[in-house]
Amino acid sequence: RQSHYYAGERLLGTSADGERLSFLYVGFLGCTDFFIYIETQTAAGGEWEGHEQARLKLISLPELGITMKTAFKLRWFGEKSGTLMFTVGEGGGCTSQGVFMLNITTGCLEKLADGVECHAWKHLCGYEMDREALIASSVDRS
Repeated sequence: RQSHYYAGERLLGTSADGERLSFLYVGFLGCTDFFIYIETQTAAGGEWEGHEQARLKLISLPELGITMKTAFKLRWFGEKSGTLMFTVGEGGGCTSQGVFMLNITTGCLEKLADGVECHAWKHLCGYEMDREALIASSVDRS
């Protein structure tokens, strides 16, 4: 499998302020290990420049049972928190299908929704909000 041909294993996104562009790429190593490659560029004067050093993070999630034959799709990256949202479908003996959030820094994995149908969702995106904004959004403004 040459994963650079699979669109679901690549993700492009901007930071909330529109000043940084991040490119993520996932590749598989062995049966349950994969790596996440993150490259970031900054905007200056309306053009993308200022290439930051790329980061490579090795992740092992044997509890998911992901293999190179498992349907896997990157969905959203929260650049500020380092959180990656992805879906896992059927294939390769995978034991857990659904929507997951992975904190790339801590390696903490959280399952958001269960079921193989999640992988077929066409529109799925995250929203990153700090605590102050969350509290302000929930205050009654009447």
